[in-house]
Amino acid sequence: MLAGWINSLRTGLSHSPFTVTGRLLALSAAFCLFAIVEATLISLLSYVFWLVLFGFGLGMLYRPRLKVKVRWVPLVTNGHSFPVQIEVKNIGRLGGYDLQCTLELPSAGLRGIRLTQSISAIAPGETMTIDFMVKAERRGVFELSKLAVASLFPLSFFRFLTLHPLKYPITVIPSYEQEQGMVGEIVEGLDVDHVAGRSKKNSLLEYIGSREFRPGVPVRRWDFASWARLATPSVREFSEGSDTVVAVVVDAARRRASKSRAETLEAVLSIAAGIIAQLDSTQQSMFLVIIGKDIQFTDGRVVANQRDELMTRLATVEDEAAGVEWFLAWDRILSELPADATIACIVSDEQAAASMRDVDCGARNLIVRCAEPRVAMKTN
Repeated sequence: MLAGWINSLRTGLSHSPFTVTGRLLALSAAFCLFAIVEATLISLLSYVFWLVLFGFGLGMLYRPRLKVKVRWVPLVTNGHSFPVQIEVKNIGRLGGYDLQCTLELPSAGLRGIRLTQSISAIAPGETMTIDFMVKAERRGVFELSKLAVASLFPLSFFRFLTLHPLKYPITVIPSYEQEQGMVGEIVEGLDVDHVAGRSKKNSLLEYIGSREFRPGVPVRRWDFASWARLATPSVREFSEGSDTVVAVVVDAARRRASKSRAETLEAVLSIAAGIIAQLDSTQQSMFLVIIGKDIQFTDGRVVANQRDELMTRLATVEDEAAGVEWFLAWDRILSELPADATIACIVSDEQAAASMRDVDCGARNLIVRCAEPRVAMKTN
């Protein structure tokens, strides 16, 4: 409670129209009011009055007109610190001096490490970049709301405050580890080299022609010769499936109330994020399936950046109560996946993992992983 009160006091003082110097000057002016009973203080009071009036007028004249914009911030991993760069441009006719910039964050999810920066001077038409440091403390999508710019010119008498809305979303993805613990076991079980088409050096894929380009197709399959000849984007087609899909199935359904449910969900999403990051580094095509109240499908083959798209989907998963009929769910999931897909299924409890044993996936390779307790099963 005391810490919250102190933070509220600091916020209130930072938005106060008077600076520390200004408050001391106001206090001295208040003492000068004793001139009512002591005539000899009238001259001192007049000096203070004209000094304050001069400072206020000069500060209003040089109050800068600014345009602010957040530079691109990539996906942020939960628990990591990251810089936020903001471009500040003076669009007024006069220079700005003694500017104090404070980045305001949402109430939860992001914590400030360095949120205040100063600009000594910015000329008309000049653009400057200021850096702030923020730490992600929770998975999700959070918005940088506004930048508070206080002009302390002249002599820090007054704080001329201007609020600039930012409305910039920050996507915090689940924390993950590559090739360690459960993630390493699943990646090893997926046999990445095989699904990426690299294990058989003696087996050559037969080229059968080209087809129209579609967004998300890996660069290695672009047909540059046909593209230059026909002046239309195209990709190469092969007789064998050189673009085998790995489907990552995530169990995000809550079937019972538990204090550790949130931790279990984060463990499930962490494993899924680790698999996506590892497979994307091998340029492997992926398909993400999230099982909650509804079954959500995201095909990484039809987006420009499959890693960012799939990670963003994981960042927005909510902990919702839902019952899952696994046999019905699998019928729908298998109908959406290719016949030769490799399936990595991450479930939250042993009951869900047990229901996988009777799933008939045909020729698909199925790997089931339970986040709690940490045991693995592998079936074909």
